[in-house]
Amino acid sequence: MYPNSVFNHAVGAFNDPMVPPTTEPGQEPTATVRVSCEWLPFIRGALSQLLLQSTWKTDEAGLQSIQERVWTLIALFKDETCEMCDCITFVGGYPAKFVPDGHGGGSFVPIDPRTDGTVAPPWPTPPAGQTGDCLSGANFSAFFGSAMGFMAQALSGAAEFASIVVGLVDFLELTLGPFALFTEFATNMVVGAADAGAALFGVAFNSSTQTAAYDLIKCAFQCAANADGSITSVGIDKMIDIFNLGIDAAVTNGPERALWQLIWPDFVRSQGPNGLTRMGRLAGINSADCTGCDCGWESLFDFTATDYASLVYDNSPYSAGHGYVAGTYGGYYNAAFVQFQLSPQKDITHVTIEYTAHFNASVTQRKLIVTYYPEQGVDASALPQGDHISDGFNALHTAQDYVFADLLANDTAAVIQIHRMLVRGNGTKPVGWP
Repeated sequence: MYPNSVFNHAVGAFNDPMVPPTTEPGQEPTATVRVSCEWLPFIRGALSQLLLQSTWKTDEAGLQSIQERVWTLIALFKDETCEMCDCITFVGGYPAKFVPDGHGGGSFVPIDPRTDGTVAPPWPTPPAGQTGDCLSGANFSAFFGSAMGFMAQALSGAAEFASIVVGLVDFLELTLGPFALFTEFATNMVVGAADAGAALFGVAFNSSTQTAAYDLIKCAFQCAANADGSITSVGIDKMIDIFNLGIDAAVTNGPERALWQLIWPDFVRSQGPNGLTRMGRLAGINSADCTGCDCGWESLFDFTATDYASLVYDNSPYSAGHGYVAGTYGGYYNAAFVQFQLSPQKDITHVTIEYTAHFNASVTQRKLIVTYYPEQGVDASALPQGDHISDGFNALHTAQDYVFADLLANDTAAVIQIHRMLVRGNGTKPVGWP
């Protein structure tokens, strides 16, 4: 409906109602039209205008006939080979995809457009001298800057809250397509932006002056992406890890940094693997430089497979197939621990421990203290009986001599096992580490 107005009502596709065609949409002679699969849901949406009564000059019986033919026409633009091009709508505020039942009907099935279906990798064959992961990082960084620029402009116009939300959702949907959960992100972002104010928001996300921040998110994407520029859920977690480690140095102003920390991780998670992969060439950048990106290293120790005896500096008892297990110390607590010595010293940026802890049901004040090196503790009180798995921590610590995990329980009957340990760091990986 044009022009845009809240008072507009549904009008036909033509200035005057048209006499309906008399042939079926697929009847010969036909024409072949080649169009990007990505455009198919938009074409189907546009064709739905032909369902309006005001489009046609006909009686009631003729209207029913032409509407049936329009549905046939819309079906010609289906996309059986394009999973994420299937028509996505919102049912009760949640995304859903229409699934035909094979008998002319069907139903809407809830989906998550961030992960359901597939999105083609943006750079299966990058240009000469370029890499897909770097190009995707550069495009992602540029697109995020555009989105924030749109937001800053909307804020400066003093528009109403709801209008800004709708405008941002429309901007993202038109540029990205149905690959993310835009509304929740847009609402959260507008709340944060409104609290911050237009001036602070505009300065915080100015791509001309915040070059270190935009370089950081370019590198975060590049380090976490696959070679073809696509990204997975695991890669998204790594992106956010890298961002958290680098944002203090990239944005030194406290209020500006707080806005980045509030909005950027939420934006990334709202896109999911599908949206971020789609973003990998959306800004039109086909030449980028990522030589300044330090992606660091990571090592995964699987203690269920081996004890890594030649690398471990100190440890509690080891049990094959389980990992490092708890021993009783002092007669009043159990502890499982494993320690690695770093020589020369290394920068450790991330540690995650996968462990299980089973408590004695008779112990009412259960307490498990999880400690990483340096002193990064988790004190969990009154834990229920059963398994407890660490989420790990992220912090940049320079020039470390040790990496260790120590799990201590105030229950001499507690069964504690350290199964795996993921360590990430900057610079070169310690010699012999997996």
